[in-house]
Amino acid sequence: MFMRIIYKRQHYLSVIRWGAVAVVQILNESVKLFPFALVMFALMAFYFLPERIISDVVNSWMETDTTGKISLIRLYLEVTFMLSLASSSLLFMCRGKRCTGK
Repeated sequence: MFMRIIYKRQHYLSVIRWGAVAVVQILNESVKLFPFALVMFALMAFYFLPERIISDVVNSWMETDTTGKISLIRLYLEVTFMLSLASSSLLFMCRGKRCTGK
């Protein structure tokens, strides 16, 4: 239904362009936040997680071989990127007129 309206009005290129611009802006913001998120995620994890979970992570780090360590690092980087992507998406959505507070 929605696509029929777009095709009828011949504005589908502007909708696609707006969507592409939004995706690029969100990715740009998340890449900018990524180094900050790397540090903040580690600090927040060590501050808020219980000690037994942190000790389990450290023990699994010590017991695994190189491939296990690489998979733990990849998991850390993926989670950090997802958090920065989610935060930049929320910032993008709150930039509209509804969230300005005026």
